[in-house]
Amino acid sequence: MPVNYLNLYLLAVFGGLAATVGGILICYNGISETSYVVYRGMELTTYYLDKNRHDLYVNGLVYSITFGIAFLLLLAVIVVPSPAQIQKRMSTSQFAGAAGEGYLGPSGVSAPVEETPAAAEEMPAEEEESLEIELEPDIESYDVEEE
Repeated sequence: MPVNYLNLYLLAVFGGLAATVGGILICYNGISETSYVVYRGMELTTYYLDKNRHDLYVNGLVYSITFGIAFLLLLAVIVVPSPAQIQKRMSTSQFAGAAGEGYLGPSGVSAPVEETPAAAEEMPAEEEESLEIELEPDIESYDVEEE
């Protein structure tokens, strides 16, 4: 995805998340304003100050969540590549097959595969030992040495 489209895409993702969260907060606050709960012993009773507005806020909450999820799923579908795009990327990737196969240079001509001579692969034993990774670090000890 080109950089310009990536910025636009990220703006859409964050905008969709902000709109969804904003809608949820507005509707939840509206539900809180139009009703209250009374405890009567073990029983909860909800009283509505304005039942029509309360129902509108509940529907708005459901719609905000639903359309927020649908928008984010739509954006996720945009990111997932089609099988043709995957095949195209695999054919032009340097790592598609063996070293250098399938890699196209800037002119569209495949790059030549360099062959290493057999003598270069064999290293003397001294060099192999120097290339070994030391797995145990040197830890400084602050113990007092007795003489």
